[in-house]
Amino acid sequence: MPSPSNLPLSFNRVRAVRQLDASLEELLEKLKKHRPSEDPWIVRRAYEIASERHHDQFRSSGEPYLSHLLEVAHILADMRLDAITLTAAILHDAIEDTEYPVSRIEERFGAEVAHLVEGVTKIGRLNIKAPEARQAENVRKMLLAMVTDVRVVLVKLADRLHNMRTLQYLEPEKQQRISRETLDIYAPIAHRLGMSVVRGELEDLSFRYLEPEAFFALQKEIRDKAAFHKEFLDEVQATIRSKLVEASIPAELEARVKTLYSLHRKMLRQESGFEQVYDLLAVRVVTDLERNCYAALGVVHHIWRPVPGRSTRRSCTAGSPLKCKSARRTCIEWRKKAWRRTGSTKLEGARKTISAFRGCGSSSSGRKKCRSRANFFPR
Repeated sequence: MPSPSNLPLSFNRVRAVRQLDASLEELLEKLKKHRPSEDPWIVRRAYEIASERHHDQFRSSGEPYLSHLLEVAHILADMRLDAITLTAAILHDAIEDTEYPVSRIEERFGAEVAHLVEGVTKIGRLNIKAPEARQAENVRKMLLAMVTDVRVVLVKLADRLHNMRTLQYLEPEKQQRISRETLDIYAPIAHRLGMSVVRGELEDLSFRYLEPEAFFALQKEIRDKAAFHKEFLDEVQATIRSKLVEASIPAELEARVKTLYSLHRKMLRQESGFEQVYDLLAVRVVTDLERNCYAALGVVHHIWRPVPGRSTRRSCTAGSPLKCKSARRTCIEWRKKAWRRTGSTKLEGARKTISAFRGCGSSSSGRKKCRSRANFFPR
């Protein structure tokens, strides 16, 4: 019978195992939901192998290292990626940290999984620790050039994202170095792949450690106005939605508050204060066809008129089979006897839309798009 002093440790170990098993089942449920035709066996088998190889490894937070591998897989599952990618995510540190040979991975999981894991390992071995700003673009190009499957980059971005979410457990010097590397290398790569949600979180997490005073000041400003922002965005969406229904234009609406790092950069670039940022808040209207994009734009024109003194800007670029058209408007609303900025209204028509702008190509430069900006008064 174990001594009383050993009971807490044993209890914690059992609880950790239960939490990991529950996380695995949740992951498999996501795979079943998004990819019902795929066999989850390969993911479960990868979990079993990872449990064996990483059983005595722990993170700086004290959590089992396996929890990190599962969290990386969860991030990718939320992007609706396939079982092969989730398997590679769970095994992505096996070669580097446990000396598990790539030949064994290929033997047990196939050449595709082995190729992804080996690709992530090669990226991890690159000497890209906090490069000079002038070298960052060259490093990004080198990283992308050595990858033959974009899923390798997606696994690496998910790995970096979870590492950034748990960065508080490291020493300040490491926090600074990793944050600079993330801001200079990984966030721009996420942007290039059209992963705006991932890019925004990477930038904000890096901003927190690189410029904590500015980060927490802006965070307080946003939090203090959170209730107003929600009420206002709900009102703007309701207004646009009702007019679109009247015009028989099918559309989905999404709202967002500008990320802290993006807000910080704009304030520095424009040498303005928080209240002078016009696109702090935004509403995105996603339609099914290009013509409905322009029809929706007409609806917005009917609700708001241009603000005098701010010109409309347009630009068009050739693009991909998505044949997406988008238009962007900055609006102003009369509330409580004062002009308040509602932010940017973006309208987008596409034959294919990537959910939540998390996936590769969701807002990438390869699309055919037309953008325009103007500012509006309510009519």
